[in-house]
Amino acid sequence: MTLAKDRWKISLIAITLTALALRIWHLGARSLWMDEGDSVGFARMEWPAFVHVLNIREVNMALYYLFLRGWIHLGDSEVFLRLPSVIFGTAAVLATCFFATRIQSRSAGLMAGIFLSFNVLAIRYTQEVRSYALFLMLVSLSWLAYERAVRRGTRRDMIVWVLISALGVYAHIFAVLAFVSQLTCLIFAEIDSERRKVFGIATVAYFALISPLAVIVLRMKEDPLSWVHPLGREVFGIFAQDFFNGGALQITIAFLLLIAAVIVLIKAPREQRWAISTAVLGVLVPIAIVTLVSIVKPSLIPRYMLVALPSYAVTIAIVLDRMPRKASVVLVCVIVILDFHYSATMSVNRHGMISATRLLTSPKERNRVTPS
Repeated sequence: MTLAKDRWKISLIAITLTALALRIWHLGARSLWMDEGDSVGFARMEWPAFVHVLNIREVNMALYYLFLRGWIHLGDSEVFLRLPSVIFGTAAVLATCFFATRIQSRSAGLMAGIFLSFNVLAIRYTQEVRSYALFLMLVSLSWLAYERAVRRGTRRDMIVWVLISALGVYAHIFAVLAFVSQLTCLIFAEIDSERRKVFGIATVAYFALISPLAVIVLRMKEDPLSWVHPLGREVFGIFAQDFFNGGALQITIAFLLLIAAVIVLIKAPREQRWAISTAVLGVLVPIAIVTLVSIVKPSLIPRYMLVALPSYAVTIAIVLDRMPRKASVVLVCVIVILDFHYSATMSVNRHGMISATRLLTSPKERNRVTPS
């Protein structure tokens, strides 16, 4: 489908504002729950205690905690503390729109933005005082920077891609899965041997940048994933329900669309395969890796798989963009309605912390709080 540039800009603004409104809505309705309370308590620690805890168990979200240490001095209400996550989450929607536009079309960009805007998993975790929204934004920006690095390949493009991708890992370790997916997509990229050498150098630089984090993780005595359940029917069910936004109908539609996307990738002309692979493999590679790792070390957690969510939105958009316009519009409406229904009926297990913000931000209490 084609879309006039002026209409596309207006639609893009509307989608961005919608995403922002959905994330602001009821932002302060709940007091901080346990994990959010940990974030606030950790950010309020004195520097020696902060660095110590960072080194022994909380390094996974180091970038967000550093940001929160500054932000928390400007205000301490639930809404104010959650506001950066809202902004990060909205920025992720915008970045995903641009990415889908660049690899497919303007209409695909708008559809990808709509899907990520209304995605319940994305909304839920971009309303928390946690690193997930920052993680989602940096992954989305990483894909956008990667597209420019492959298409243009200037030194600046490569540096921006590597830096954003590395920052993503400091927001959440699972961001490394996006980088692995991007390297996998290079199989389909029509670039010469010299360019591939440049990507090899960039890969070395990336892993050098994240090596301090890797060293800390390897030294950790506590297992941060000891609470995760082993793979099983229930674990897969929870993941599918959360990631694909609902019950059997939503999951069935999602699987059919993913199968269609794989078929599109296989049948696409050679010059189009790389672009399509950036969406399809961006979903399948992280899920496949985490599933295989979980056989030995359980780690299949829906919120950690936010790393694949922008690519999932783009994948659906690519499939629908290749359908007749009326059919794609109907399917977009159906998916959004199902998302609304799931949002209205789901039961989120959040244990509210009464007056947690006041407790954890109180100068008298902050040094007594130790995040778990």
